This record gives sequence, structure tokens and C-alpha cells, in this order.
Amino acid sequence: KIADKVNERIAAGILDGELWPKDFDDNQIYFDSDDLATALHGIIKIEYLAKKLKNGHMKVNLKIFDVYDFEIQINLKYLL
Repeated sequence: KIADKVNERIAAGILDGELWPKDFDDNQIYFDSDDLATALHGIIKIEYLAKKLKNGHMKVNLKIFDVYDFEIQINLKYLL
């Protein structure tokens, strides 16, 4: 979803900008994972910057702003 949205913006000539949850159909940008150390849980926004290279390709940098949930969660299946 994110790559598609960035590609849409680049195709429209917007090479520098931000994506917000409201920019997506379900009003959220969310990656689900059981690994709390590396998962993205609550993306607030994404900044992007695209630059056209000499060979015609685009180089795109993304900066993801995520809120980490520090609440301890216990998975009961590992305790039984």
C-alpha cells in the first residue's frame, strides 16, 4: 500500500511529501508482527523524497514515524 501511494504521488509530479493514515482507505498504516522488538505498530506518518537519477530511475528515501507500544504483553500459550 505504501509503495503504491508513493508511486501515485511521484507519477503526479509530487517528489517530496508526507503520507498520513487518512491517505489510505482504512485510515491506517499498520504492520502486524508478533516480534515487538522490530515490528511497526502504529505509524503516524511517512515522509518521502524522490530524486530522478541520470539513468531515468528514481531513488526514493522513506522516513517512517512509528509509535512503539511499551505495554508488556503475555502470550499464554508459552506459559502453559
